[in-house]
Amino acid sequence: MYTAAYGFYYALSLLALTGAANVHNSASPVLWRLSHQPVVIGFHAITMNIQLVSPCTLMEMEDVEKGFAKTMFQQCNQTYEDLFKSKLLKMCPEQKHVAFGREKRFVVAVGFVLIAVVACAGVGPGSYAISESYRLETRQKEMKVAMDELQRKVFLLNEEKNFLRMELRKVTSTIDQLINDFRIFKERTVETQYLVSHLTSKLMEGKKILHDTEKVWKLGEMNDNLFEYLNFTMDCGEECPVDLGIFHGCSSKENEVTLEFSVPIVNINLTRLEADPFDLMVKKQNNTCSQKSTGPLYTVLSLHEDCIYETIMENPKGRIALASSLRCKNTTSFQTEESHFRTEECKASRLFDEREYIQVKIYNNMYYIYCPKSSYFIGKRKVECPNQVFTLPLSLTFTLNDVQYKGNVLKNVYREREKILSYLNISCGT
Repeated sequence: MYTAAYGFYYALSLLALTGAANVHNSASPVLWRLSHQPVVIGFHAITMNIQLVSPCTLMEMEDVEKGFAKTMFQQCNQTYEDLFKSKLLKMCPEQKHVAFGREKRFVVAVGFVLIAVVACAGVGPGSYAISESYRLETRQKEMKVAMDELQRKVFLLNEEKNFLRMELRKVTSTIDQLINDFRIFKERTVETQYLVSHLTSKLMEGKKILHDTEKVWKLGEMNDNLFEYLNFTMDCGEECPVDLGIFHGCSSKENEVTLEFSVPIVNINLTRLEADPFDLMVKKQNNTCSQKSTGPLYTVLSLHEDCIYETIMENPKGRIALASSLRCKNTTSFQTEESHFRTEECKASRLFDEREYIQVKIYNNMYYIYCPKSSYFIGKRKVECPNQVFTLPLSLTFTLNDVQYKGNVLKNVYREREKILSYLNISCGT
């Protein structure tokens, strides 16, 4: 691991070997930074049809109980309607068709009629003798009937046993099926909960994206958030950035939304640079004068051809800047950038007024410093500033104008624990 001491001793060694006057690397007083505005050479007019498909239709519910699956699908679809679809259709008005239906109800009445039959029998005194005569015979018949009834009950008992045995098997089979269903339910619960939470979070994200998109559309602009959410990419890719597009309008019909917008055509072979000049100081007799850049504010160049196509003297209006030239120009004017500075104001010199011109900028991993007639410190070593812009590495610690700029060179090595790697099934090779 390298620390700040490394940069400190490195800087001291340079000062000791080369001297303070030669340690500085001179730099241009104008830094050319990469502009975020691309070089636009035209527009694509686009009409896009978006088919709305509910994500709930993509859920797999083959192993889920039908009633539960139906309820889950209805709740998911309702969430999709409330959080996303209705919002999008409100942004792009839809023609609604209202259908009326009538639910039929059937009432079935069942009546039970209870019929009671009452039979009366009378026994007279004359029948007593006959009854007594046949008493023994009747007793024998009753015993026979009792035996037959007993035999019949035994037979019915055996039948009931067989019936109960079959019912018990059915109950056992049902219990086994319920246990199996419960096991499957437990296995699918985690997956189902993840699926529901994922869909809900994506729909909540879609609601926010639609809210932001509506604001942008009202300004007549475009952004690519909605397209990224719908997982859609333009075929032209970087050559037609959607976030720089112009929104014209949208409409909807049933489950289809139509967007009309324009996107710029970008020349990806050209690069736009923005000037970041230093304010220079010039001492003239007893006056201190300011020099400011009068050169171009922007330039368009080709890195492949090492050629400048155009220079722009004013800030572009709006988000899109159209190219005004696609021909290579002479670059000699940029070889002596100091000539593009003009003296604008002079004041009577004051003590330490040079500190008003101290400037520190960061560009390409380097400090670009301008501190004429001043000095800075590396540790306790005082170093005089040159009269031009110079560079220092970001890893160097130094003090300028009572401000300490700290820098370190660090080398970090991180090793993941083996059990975490095995848990995540990550294989590492050298």
